[in-house]
Parts: sequence; structure tokens; C-alpha cells
Amino acid sequence: MGILRRKPSFNLRVLIYQEEDIWIAHCLELDIMTANPKQSVVEKDIFDLIIAQIESAFEHGNLKNIFKPAPPEDWEKLYYASKRCNLKKFKKPDESPFHGVELCFA
Repeated sequence: MGILRRKPSFNLRVLIYQEEDIWIAHCLELDIMTANPKQSVVEKDIFDLIIAQIESAFEHGNLKNIFKPAPPEDWEKLYYASKRCNLKKFKKPDESPFHGVELCFA
């Protein structure tokens, strides 16, 4: 039987919030972050980082590097933010390693 060549798809959550004049995007399942003064830049950058993390893990046969969840206090931020945040679902093109991303703007 051959090796499965198709990459699995993931659904991920990203918390986006502002601290002073800086926007921060944090993908909680992967515990990766980016920051920039422009919200549109952090949205683009977090997707680029997600893709790079997943593709690198597959290329190097190190799938343990895909999921390193954020610490509990960051998940708690998402929990409290989700009560007041504007959710935006974003789907990437078919070549992306994930189905969709929920962006929570807190």
C-alpha cells in the first residue's frame, strides 16, 4: 500500500487584537504570532506563517512540529474574546494546507 500523499486539512483559530498601536495575530493551535501596526498586514502574515509551519513539518517529516498549542491563558483570552469578537471565516485556495481559519477580532 502506498504512502498517503495528500496533506490533511486543518481548521485553525486566530485571535487578532490590538495592544497600543500594534496589531497582534496569534494562531492558537500552532502557537505562532505576528505583530504589525497594520491589521491587514498581520492577517496576511499569520496565514503565511501558518502555511510555512505546516509545509515545513511535512517536508522534513516532523509532524510533531505542526501542533504546539498556545498556553492555557491564551486559550482563555480567545474564550473571553469570542463573546464579544467579530468572527470572520477565511478560506484559502485549494493548495493551502488548511480548510479555513476563524479570525476572532477582539
